[in-house]
Amino acid sequence: MVEVSSHNKIVVLDPGLEGRSGHHYALYEAAQKRVGSDLGNVEIKFYARKNSAGEFDFFEDIFVAEHFDSKLYQFYQSRPTVGEAHRYTSQLAEEYYRAMLCEVVVNESIGERRVTFLYPAVKWEHLAAIGIAISELESFDKKNIEIKHKICLMYNPGIDFDGNLFSVEEFLGYRIAAKYLSIREDVFFYVSDYELSVQYKDVFQRKLKIHPCYLFDFSSISRRSMSFSSGGERKIGLYHGDAKREKGFLELPRALESILPQLSTEDRIYIQYTLNNSDLSLNNTADKIKHIAENDQRVVLVDEFLSGESLMCQISELSEYIFLYDSAHYENKSSGIAWLVGYFKCPSTTIGSSWISRELKRLGVPLRVAPSVASISLTENLHQSFIKKEDYELRSIMYDDFWFGVGILAERN
Repeated sequence: MVEVSSHNKIVVLDPGLEGRSGHHYALYEAAQKRVGSDLGNVEIKFYARKNSAGEFDFFEDIFVAEHFDSKLYQFYQSRPTVGEAHRYTSQLAEEYYRAMLCEVVVNESIGERRVTFLYPAVKWEHLAAIGIAISELESFDKKNIEIKHKICLMYNPGIDFDGNLFSVEEFLGYRIAAKYLSIREDVFFYVSDYELSVQYKDVFQRKLKIHPCYLFDFSSISRRSMSFSSGGERKIGLYHGDAKREKGFLELPRALESILPQLSTEDRIYIQYTLNNSDLSLNNTADKIKHIAENDQRVVLVDEFLSGESLMCQISELSEYIFLYDSAHYENKSSGIAWLVGYFKCPSTTIGSSWISRELKRLGVPLRVAPSVASISLTENLHQSFIKKEDYELRSIMYDDFWFGVGILAERN
């Protein structure tokens, strides 16, 4: 039994919510499943990017305001210059502030209220903008409104797994951006995984709390039975999510060429992706995959968005998952699919070692590490991952209820 806390309204400020895919939509979808049930009468509102009305489904219990002009991932592929960072941060801060002010004014007219602002997938430039916006809000008389800010940090602050500094720019960006916010009593920080909880100690001079994974409604799994794989046939997951180079999408034809000869006629390989850009290589690869699937019934292809619930069902039925992710790119980067695979402890193969292989081991997943796509062998023994006491604690945190984990729900009876 979960009791709703005294918070009256949750406001998610997310410039990254602009389409029906990715982890931003996953949070939106997961929120919808909780509104009207465990969240009771708590109102929830999302501020998304402008011009996104036709890009995703609207849920009647959640209001979405198209608000942000700024792109959350403006500098995803490259570091900004000092001038670019200043301009971006200033504009984003103004957009955050206008959203906050709107909520303060609206809730002030209603009477005494408690408002929680939630910020998913924050990097240092967003952190700096949030700090400016909150400081500007100080000049406004908030009267009887109690405000809390919950900030979710998902990206590496420039420190590797061994504790070495590999990006001075990233590290200083976080240190400077966090200086003001870290001393405020109304601001609460969370990180998305174990390694970040260790790495951010050098930024905040204290260990930050890990928030439960918000990409999937794991609580729904306990409320219904999942149909796990049975029988002699193998069901192998090879790709799920947005089509991206770093996730190994371009390697799919080569992977199929390597894996299919190892399978029987009853075995199946599952591939699901969304592709919404004009990248020529990605589109050419998609055509190749479709051609292979049309000529081989063992390849089950879904080239459209899957809901979180449908994705959970498919992963639960797999006998093995193969991660084609680029190990260099994911050396210090997390993956939502890894957390989902980890929940079911689905035996897995990774190409090289990275955050993904380390996290799967922590979550108790039987694992093999292949040196390359061409060398993937389904007959090679899997190495059992032995879970330590602290890893059991990690599993309990990662797969707990997100809304409870960040203090939006009260203690459970």
